[in-house]
Amino acid sequence: MKTGLKILLLLFLLIQSSCEDTIIYDCEDCNEKEPYDCELSIKLSSFSATDYYHLTIYQGKIEDDIVIYDGVERLESIKIRVPLNAEYSVKAVYTKGERLFISINSIFPKVEYREDYCDVPCYFIKDYKVDMRIKYY
Repeated sequence: MKTGLKILLLLFLLIQSSCEDTIIYDCEDCNEKEPYDCELSIKLSSFSATDYYHLTIYQGKIEDDIVIYDGVERLESIKIRVPLNAEYSVKAVYTKGERLFISINSIFPKVEYREDYCDVPCYFIKDYKVDMRIKYY
């Protein structure tokens, strides 16, 4: 009997937590007009001043080979304006001394409309940040 009650309680808690809206919006990021593009924010590893990386941003998958940005950088982050509701792939090749490190990630920035969250109906841009940092080297 106790096992059945525990299972029922666990099932109830799972159902309750799955129905909640867990996304937190900042009304400072509210756009009253629907945006059609955003600044893709790419966070990169920071090395010494003599190290650099080659950054390539593709529209779609890397295999599609539609390059929208290609350059050598030394910054810790970079922003590039891109249209919303499209997939982007990012490839960073880090050079640290004689060693190469490659980081690949993809992102799909999109817009979400919320009428009930702030004082006015808002469009929020979601999924526009990409973390390309090398964790272990």
